[in-house]
Amino acid sequence: MSTNRTSFFRFQKGWRILVIFVTAFAAGALIWSIMATPMYRASAKFLVYPNDTLTSSRDVVSSLDTLDKRTISTTYADILDSNRVYQDTISRLQLDEADLEDVKFYSEVQANTNILVLSVEGPDPQVVTLLANNIGQNGISYIKSIYQVYDIAFLDTAMEPEIPFRPRPLIDTLIFAGIGLLAGLIL
Repeated sequence: MSTNRTSFFRFQKGWRILVIFVTAFAAGALIWSIMATPMYRASAKFLVYPNDTLTSSRDVVSSLDTLDKRTISTTYADILDSNRVYQDTISRLQLDEADLEDVKFYSEVQANTNILVLSVEGPDPQVVTLLANNIGQNGISYIKSIYQVYDIAFLDTAMEPEIPFRPRPLIDTLIFAGIGLLAGLIL
């Protein structure tokens, strides 16, 4: 009888520790979410396609075949990602680089398409939108000055985001509560 009673008390004590861990981790996540600087993401889409000046259908077919190999789209994405285009954009917009320390930008080619997506992330939704559209425009100008066979154009310009993508209080709280549960079970 006494071993059953001892096991029951251990079980009760274990649940208390588990609840304490889950609550502490969830509270920590909520506090972090409240104190963290909201980060916004603005994305612009671009389409890469054969230039209209190609005269014969054979040239068009050949250029579509080359475009299908993804090297052109990847090169264009790398140009949009380049420091040169970024610095030129900052200079044209007369922005202070020190104010843009938290800004990140990257581009990617969407799977199985010739569509590029340029994303700019930062704490100010107006600035990230301005940068996404202007980096895109400067990238297009630079690309058109070098490559004549393939063209690039905006498919969708970036729209000002209203909701930050980070922090996500509910999701972060659930994830940290799960980590707290795991830590409590291990302890």
